[in-house]
Amino acid sequence: MKLSLLVAGLISFCLVREPRAQDPEALLAAMRAALGGDALQGVEAFTIGGKLERHAGPGTLVYVVELTCQLPDRCVRRTRPHGVPSHFETTMFEGFTGEHLIFRIDRPRGAPAPPSIPPQAEGPESGVDPRAAAATRFKEEFGRLQLVLFASSPATYPVRFAAASPDPSSRRKMDAIEVRHEEFAAKLMVDAATHLPAALAWTAPPIVVSRGSRVFTTSRGTVVNAPALPDGPRYIPPGVIYLPETPTPEMLAELPPVEHRLEFSQFKTSDGITWPRRIVRMTQGHVTEVWRLEAVKINPRIDRRWFESSR
Repeated sequence: MKLSLLVAGLISFCLVREPRAQDPEALLAAMRAALGGDALQGVEAFTIGGKLERHAGPGTLVYVVELTCQLPDRCVRRTRPHGVPSHFETTMFEGFTGEHLIFRIDRPRGAPAPPSIPPQAEGPESGVDPRAAAATRFKEEFGRLQLVLFASSPATYPVRFAAASPDPSSRRKMDAIEVRHEEFAAKLMVDAATHLPAALAWTAPPIVVSRGSRVFTTSRGTVVNAPALPDGPRYIPPGVIYLPETPTPEMLAELPPVEHRLEFSQFKTSDGITWPRRIVRMTQGHVTEVWRLEAVKINPRIDRRWFESSR
C-alpha cells in the first residue's frame, strides 16, 4: 500500500514538474492580443529609439540608436556615438531595402572613408555576393525582432512555428514556441501570465579569427580577408574563437555551437501597442548589448533618404 502511494506520488510530481507543449497558434494569438491586438494590424511603419550599450571587454560603448522599419521589406538602424561633439559625430546606417543592402556612414568632412561593406560579410573566395550576404544577415537580425514585436512570421524572414516544451528551471511560468527558418532554429519563450514575449534563444556556429593566413571565418564557414593578427587579439568577444593557425573544414565542424539569447522586459503601451523598452542580448551567458528604448513612434513620417541602398 505504501509503495503504491509512493509511486503515485512520484508520478504526480513528474506530471507537475514537466511542462507540456501547447498549440503554437493559440500561444501566438494570445501573444498578439497582449502586444496590441487589432492595433498591430494598422502598423505600416515604426521607429523605436533610445540608447544602445555595447560591452567590449572592460569597456562599454554607448550609442544613440534608432531602428526604423517600413513594412514589409525596409528596415534601417541608425547609430551614432553618444556624447560626441557634433563636428566629430558619425552616423552609421545598416539594414536592407527590398533585396538590397543599406550600409553607409555619414561622417564629417575630412574623416576617414568607411568600409565598402560591413565586417563579417562573405567575400569573393566563397562565391557569394558580399552585399547580398550582408543584406540577408540584417534580414535575419531584424526578422527576429519583428517576430517578437508582432508575434507573426516576418515577410522578409518567413519562419515556421511548432510546439515546444518550456524550460522547467525557469523562475516564472513560461510557454514556449519553436521557431524555424531553413538552418536557423530558435525557441521563443512567452510569459504564461501576461502572454508577453520574454526571451528568444538559439545557437549558431562560432565566428573564428585565424592568425597568419589573414582570414576571418564567418558563422557560415566562409573566408574573407581580415587584418593580420601577429600576436593574437587583445580581446576576444563571447562567441568568437581565435586559432593560431588556419582552420580547416574539419576543425570548423568540430567547434561547439554558440548560445545566443535576447531578453525582453519593461513593457509599455503607446498608441495601443505594448512593446518592450529594454532588450538585452547575451552570448554564451555574457551580456553583449543592452537596448534602452525611450521612444516608440507608430506610422511616423519617414525620410526616404534613410533607405538609400549601397549598390
